[in-house]
Amino acid sequence: MAVMAIKGWCVEGSVANHIKIKAQAGEDWPSLVAQITGAGLGGLENLAGIPGTAGAAPIQNIDTYGVELSDVFERLKAYDRKENRMVMLDKADCRLAYRHSIFKDQPGRDIVSEVTLRLPRPWHPLLSYAGLRELPRPGRPQP
Repeated sequence: MAVMAIKGWCVEGSVANHIKIKAQAGEDWPSLVAQITGAGLGGLENLAGIPGTAGAAPIQNIDTYGVELSDVFERLKAYDRKENRMVMLDKADCRLAYRHSIFKDQPGRDIVSEVTLRLPRPWHPLLSYAGLRELPRPGRPQP
């Protein structure tokens, strides 16, 4: 199994209703989420703490606390080992489903090199998952 080591992320673009983030596949996922949320960008916080890399996230279609990667995923760039070329795969191409993707159907075929995420603007926290509603929030009286 190949593991991409290239790291880094950047804001790729921004419009009124979303902001695009491009992350290199070797970026540690928990660190990436911490950096992006630390920069004041919301949309990934429910996915914090999941071990792995940005490149592995779409392979598993990681999910937790009522959010799946597919909720913010736009596309990825990968090396297709069967066709011996770089490819761009969008959300539909990746066939993301609950903890599943096309990559699990074709193991070892693609090596993900970068992932592009589409974060919502304005951002609103998703607190509907059991347990999140009860968390303390600034400005809300505590029991």
